[in-house]
Amino acid sequence: MNGLFPNSPFNLSPDSKRLFLEGMLNLLWRQWSALGVSGAVYSTDRPIIDPEALLLFSTVFARYDARLFDEMLDWLLSHGNLLNMQRLGNVRKKYPRFGDDRVLAACAELLGEKAILKKWQSVQELVEQYIGRLQVEPLFKLKTGESAPHFGSVDYRFQKYGLSRSPYVRSTKSLRPLDNLPACLLVKLRALFGVNARAEVMNYLLTHDEAHPAAIAKETYFFRKTIQDCLNEMEVSGQIRSRMPGREKQFLLTKEWNFLYAQPSSDLVPQWIDWPALFNLLTQVWKLAGDDKWSHVDPLLLVVEQKKLTESVSPMLLKQIGIDGSNTVVGLNFLSNLTKGIGNNLYDGLLSD
Repeated sequence: MNGLFPNSPFNLSPDSKRLFLEGMLNLLWRQWSALGVSGAVYSTDRPIIDPEALLLFSTVFARYDARLFDEMLDWLLSHGNLLNMQRLGNVRKKYPRFGDDRVLAACAELLGEKAILKKWQSVQELVEQYIGRLQVEPLFKLKTGESAPHFGSVDYRFQKYGLSRSPYVRSTKSLRPLDNLPACLLVKLRALFGVNARAEVMNYLLTHDEAHPAAIAKETYFFRKTIQDCLNEMEVSGQIRSRMPGREKQFLLTKEWNFLYAQPSSDLVPQWIDWPALFNLLTQVWKLAGDDKWSHVDPLLLVVEQKKLTESVSPMLLKQIGIDGSNTVVGLNFLSNLTKGIGNNLYDGLLSD
């Protein structure tokens, strides 16, 4: 990629993009495998998996790994009832450029054919207006970024949304979520309390000393009134209590609920991560790095664009992944720093040696 600014940090080498993509695919495999997809499981992973954010992230990056994509579908066909459609929609509204709507709708079409997963049919409405007017392209991509060629018969559910692939065949290898893993706390709570706001409240309070309803609503991607009503109802049980250290009411759990940790007697305490915000940042950085137009503009404009991306997430989240949002080198270094930051601070060995 030679542009007007050949030394621009965003003139990425194939190796730098390959390493970033490798890191994102490793991250996807670790999270889906913990949920039950056939793959290597890391029992020490602490970051709590967010199923809706993981699916949206997968609609972009799992296209580079056909086996991962199909194993993800296999798991969803068995456990797609553990995903919250309302929350999925809320995350999409917050980050409208996060994920690939066509891929999501095609997956929903396939899942919605199963009686127990009828709720997924609501997702198909995302791109109904484009049906019949979409230019068909292969679903899967090569690691180099080019479309993976497809020949032979096609899956009608994906073709409907302008994506060509061979007919999907289940592997039936997926297992249920591993309830002894810290990373699976949220899905375990949903199985116990239901796929509703109560499970999200429990997940949040189990990983925070106390919180105001507005903070819980913002970070769980629910409406504030929904969380407020939920907390008021749950407080009646005596298992959640409130206090007024100042002008705002704070809610907290009684200590007895720590037994819900996968390993309550160990140091492997589940870790809260705002995955929608982080996955959105990673997706936008990937799109930015793959856009040739940045090789033809002043590198200073990249600083502005990167600043917009880092300002879209909280300083706390950037700190969790070891990124200083106020002083981060743009371009290649930013791409590399994000991958290394996640690997060093959240997941050991995210990148292969």
